[in-house]
Amino acid sequence: MPESPNKLNRSALLPNYPTHAHPPEFWDELGRTIATFGFLEDVLVKAYFAITGTTSYEWQTEEEAKAAVEKWGEQLALAMADTLVSLAQKYAASVRRNKTANFPGIDALEASIKKAAESRNALCHGFWGIPDSSGKSELSYFSMPGRKVANLEKFGTRIDIAWLRQLRAEALELACDVIDSVTVMGYQFPSSAGPGEPILKSKES
Repeated sequence: MPESPNKLNRSALLPNYPTHAHPPEFWDELGRTIATFGFLEDVLVKAYFAITGTTSYEWQTEEEAKAAVEKWGEQLALAMADTLVSLAQKYAASVRRNKTANFPGIDALEASIKKAAESRNALCHGFWGIPDSSGKSELSYFSMPGRKVANLEKFGTRIDIAWLRQLRAEALELACDVIDSVTVMGYQFPSSAGPGEPILKSKES
């Protein structure tokens, strides 16, 4: 055993350590990008509710109908805790099952969300290298292919403010596409004040 144990001299740490090496604008853009992915997840959950809630079903008995509604509630609860990739899969599957949905680009949209999720996961769980002279940083993160052994990987490109800003714009575009998949059916997007027929009408209406 070592004879001279040590502890970190925390008073000697630089201000804002370990985020001291990047300008505040970098962290601002990173936070806004991650928050936009949170918005995308929220939109997907609401779209999943809207699409599944407007799908036509045929039941033989009232008991079957009640059981289906109960199961639907359980599926909605599970969707709210899903990862972005799993949520995208469930949402896309619900669009394909809904015979009144008119959104032929669902395959491409699902693929785009899954691709964007790879970047989102790296941003949320990675650790950053010191930026170079151009302001670009290396991002390293752990992945678990096959859920067996964690691998330390490096993101495919060095990241700067402009790259984050572009990814944020892409995430917002995906969220808008998801919203459109509901509103093109003539329904109001859940929790919005937009045009269309509300999916759940209040007792006063």
